[in-house]
Amino acid sequence: MNWRILLTFQVTLSIFLELPVIILTTFNIYRSQYIWFVDDIFEALVTSWMYIIAELVAVEFAPVGLESFTFAMFWTVYTVGLSGGLFASNFVFGFFDVMEDGRYINDSTTDQFYIFYTYIFIYSARLLGLGILFLMPKQKKQAQLWKSKYTRSRIKKYLLVFTITVLFNVFVVVNVLPLFDETRCMHIAGGNGCKNATGLLAM
Repeated sequence: MNWRILLTFQVTLSIFLELPVIILTTFNIYRSQYIWFVDDIFEALVTSWMYIIAELVAVEFAPVGLESFTFAMFWTVYTVGLSGGLFASNFVFGFFDVMEDGRYINDSTTDQFYIFYTYIFIYSARLLGLGILFLMPKQKKQAQLWKSKYTRSRIKKYLLVFTITVLFNVFVVVNVLPLFDETRCMHIAGGNGCKNATGLLAM
């Protein structure tokens, strides 16, 4: 089976499983903690499917004797990607004021639509992410072919480690900002802008 098709099906299925629950809950059509928990279970099952495919890809690319290092680098890049996604979502959510409790307490029609828009952004980002699936081999044979044509370079290794290190530190700092009252108002932390001493909005 084509790995790209499997991942595409996994992403699409997860959206179709989650969207009805989001609509029912957000617009107060039917709210139940049990439905919300079932949605998490479905999402976990589908996500585990993605992990299996990712492991298959990593196995094919891992050089003999460096399997553990390859898996460590693979999941490090994946984790950095998750942190980057969290930063992007916080930044976008700041324009909808969904980081503030008042949006959920008021629960007006406008508030409900604002919250729903954030989920549309999340699902759109997932679908757009499928656009880079061409970077992943279709199956075992193609993975081995790419591996045989790969040329080793010390510059590539240093560049990869440097890029991961820089992105990791940047995303850690940005994702910690919402934890503090002084910085959670910043746009990059998901807020709607902080006012300084002059009353002007800052990042």
